[in-house]
Amino acid sequence: MVSLFNKPQKWFDEIALQNAIVMLGELEEVSLQSHYQCEDTYYNCPARKGGECDCGADEHNENVRSLVAAIGGELKGVQNGTR
Repeated sequence: MVSLFNKPQKWFDEIALQNAIVMLGELEEVSLQSHYQCEDTYYNCPARKGGECDCGADEHNENVRSLVAAIGGELKGVQNGTR
């Protein structure tokens, strides 16, 4: 009799990797910041009106996207068997 625990877990790993890729996209969505906005428009980030960002949202979002791309690349590499 062959035990289920002795079989390769490739199907499980593929499901886990796919879920990790989906969760990474969700993490990106909740991690992105919008430009600062206040009731007193004097304090709003100039990027809201086409100017240059001074609230740090652009830099933060660039870092988030860079990390997501790096992690996503690693996950895809594992999924394709190149990692």
